[in-house]
Amino acid sequence: MVFLISCKKQKTVWDSNWNLPLVNDTLSLNQLVLDSVLVEDTDGNYRLYTEKELLNLSIVDLIEFPDTTLYLPYSISFNQLNLPPGTTIQGDVEEHDFSIPDVELKKLRMSNGLIDILIQNPLSYKVSYIVNMPGVTKNNIMFSRVYEVPPGTAANPGTKTAEIDISGYDMDLTGTGGGKFNLLQTKIDVATDPLGGVVSLTKFDTIKIFVELKDIKVDYARGYLGNQLISDTIETRIDALSSLSSGLIDFSKASISLNIENGLKIPAKANLISVVNVSQTNTLNLSSNGQNGFAFGTPFNLDPATGSWNSLVSSYRSLLFNETNSNLIPYIQNLGVIQKIGYAVELNPWGNTSGGWNEVFASSRLKINMLADIPLKIGLDQLTLLDTFDFSIQQNKSKTHLKSLDLLIKSSNGFPYSGQVSFQFLNKNKEVLGQVNASQEIKSSLYGNLFTPKNVQYSLSELNVALSENLINQFDEIAYVVVKTIFNSPDPNDGVNKQFSIPAGAFLGIKIFGNINLLNSF
Repeated sequence: MVFLISCKKQKTVWDSNWNLPLVNDTLSLNQLVLDSVLVEDTDGNYRLYTEKELLNLSIVDLIEFPDTTLYLPYSISFNQLNLPPGTTIQGDVEEHDFSIPDVELKKLRMSNGLIDILIQNPLSYKVSYIVNMPGVTKNNIMFSRVYEVPPGTAANPGTKTAEIDISGYDMDLTGTGGGKFNLLQTKIDVATDPLGGVVSLTKFDTIKIFVELKDIKVDYARGYLGNQLISDTIETRIDALSSLSSGLIDFSKASISLNIENGLKIPAKANLISVVNVSQTNTLNLSSNGQNGFAFGTPFNLDPATGSWNSLVSSYRSLLFNETNSNLIPYIQNLGVIQKIGYAVELNPWGNTSGGWNEVFASSRLKINMLADIPLKIGLDQLTLLDTFDFSIQQNKSKTHLKSLDLLIKSSNGFPYSGQVSFQFLNKNKEVLGQVNASQEIKSSLYGNLFTPKNVQYSLSELNVALSENLINQFDEIAYVVVKTIFNSPDPNDGVNKQFSIPAGAFLGIKIFGNINLLNSF
């Protein structure tokens, strides 16, 4: 008992080794290429075929119909008028100018819209008011509404309100003579109650009628729609390319076409001002050598569409850029993270040459689409991909902690490209604390002799990444891990980097195992 009590207990310390699977994943090109469409060509290889809409304007974008309130006062010009029961006084047709700047509208069809009506009656008798809008029709029937307004006084008039949906109505804005534009016609008639008494109306009695047109959308317009300039610079980012730090990528063929559709019966001019590719180190403009009959910054004509409601035929213009008529290949190889496309479209560039016969239908569109077709026959030369990950491991050296770590990377590669992998370890200030290179490279599929059931050739590789004890002791300081991969496309015959097609079904399978040595202390 005395001996046991007097013993001093020491910590128990031993090593333990663990072999753990950390990653098991397979990547295909569909997972690596985003926002694009991969298609298989007749030879069983991938090509990039993708379309992007740059502009799509409809009649709603071209014609903005302002909310408009019309004040229609009604009074007589002589001292007094006594109206027997059941009398109707016919009003005059009045014209109201919408005053749409630089636009001369003659015909409209409303796809959406409301009319709010407010009538204030200062007479001491109930009176009916007939609100007519000559030229506003539906199924060839003129807009006409009858409103019975209760009696009131000048200080406290009787009121009547109503809201009317005018969707589907046609509107003739040519005025009473039929040769003008932007003119809405109204006609107000007054009718006394057939069962009431005589209504006395003096020149001091003003019946106030307010007509508000709001939320108007049109699906047809005819007239002169003005000289309009539509211009923009569209900027898109390809963030995946921001991880490429150096090296070269080599394409053999590519084509990009800009397709312009004019579905408006309006003459126009278009101008492709610039297409710019901004990489991390260089800015490159797409240029043309004139073989496609096009020059950047020079406007070209767009014919108006032809036909009518059910027979509308758009006009088209296509601008094709490829490896023979432009610098498209160097443009793509610049690997720009930012792409900028500047364009302008001018409607009626020569003024009202149609005599007021611009027409836009519900199906009319002014479109610009970009179509890219790039066979994925690519060569790589020291193309360097950097990917940074956050890292945080805190160790207590007085307890169980990591002593050594080896990573075993097993790959099955169906791409005709090799990859040299290394890891950099950075502190919070992004200063390099250490770097570890893989013992081998991921071999190109062309160096393998295995084939999938779909006849995709692939190679197997094993890479070892050993982390030193000194680096492991700095784990508390490590904040980031940078994975650096250098890609090449060596020819198995001579080792020179060349262009190779990517077979449909290409894949990269990765398995990572960790050989971990722990120092256990209790």
